[in-house]
Amino acid sequence: MFCSNKKVISKVTALLSDFDYYDLERLSYKNKKFGVTIGFKNPKSSRPVHSVSVEKVSSIDAPISIKNFDTLTQGGSSESSLYHKIVSPITGAYYGKPKPEDPSFVKEGTIVESHQTVCLLEAMKMFTEVKAGIKGKVVKIMREEGDFVAEGDTLFEIQPM
Repeated sequence: MFCSNKKVISKVTALLSDFDYYDLERLSYKNKKFGVTIGFKNPKSSRPVHSVSVEKVSSIDAPISIKNFDTLTQGGSSESSLYHKIVSPITGAYYGKPKPEDPSFVKEGTIVESHQTVCLLEAMKMFTEVKAGIKGKVVKIMREEGDFVAEGDTLFEIQPM
């Protein structure tokens, strides 16, 4: 078991308090059971926004960011604009499989449910599961195993169902 949620929440709350009290830009803590890094998501913002990461596989259950960039930027209705785009929520390495020897989470043509994991992203030895966010058919996988992706990069095109 990772460790009790109350202990983690208590420790993270204390760290956030120290982070704010000492007006730090970044704070890291690690013990045998968990590690946490706290920093500003947008340091130039007039209102502080904490960015907290815990060393544990996390899961994002809500849609990450699904945007129709072609329709918004070109005003046209190209075939690509008919698809929802799942974009990367973080910068890191793309993995389409849970382990190198396992089959891919999805392939082109796979029908996915909104809660279904479509890939993993790794940043600093922490993995984030990316969920489909919508029910549909995977039309195009935009990345290959091990590709570096930036936050906002398109990972998949999904035809809604």
